[in-house]
Amino acid sequence: MLIAIALRVRNFYLDIAYYNYLYRGFSYGLGGLLENAVYLELRRQGWQVYVGVQGQLEVDFVALRKDQKLYIQVSWQMAGDEQTAMREYAPLLNIKDQFRKVIITLDDVRFPNNNGVEHLFPWEL
Repeated sequence: MLIAIALRVRNFYLDIAYYNYLYRGFSYGLGGLLENAVYLELRRQGWQVYVGVQGQLEVDFVALRKDQKLYIQVSWQMAGDEQTAMREYAPLLNIKDQFRKVIITLDDVRFPNNNGVEHLFPWEL
């Protein structure tokens, strides 16, 4: 099954102060800050980073480097919120290739591998 690389515009900031200047307050939420940090770390490691779209499902990041591909979902927390967990796992479980698929959260617990989808903490990326 193919996943399209989206042409949707998403902005990630090198200095979050610019975002705060343009958009007052924390309307983007803590999850947006974590996404921004993950994006910057992927770029620092030399990955080309895109947004993936598969039908109505969106993968936060499709990272490409040479012959490697990495699918990443980012969520502030999933523990105790089954609806959030299902929303985050769904796009990754729908991808049927052999490349690595991970969900990155700041949960206090590690989730077990779910049909090939790993759970990582941000510092493990």
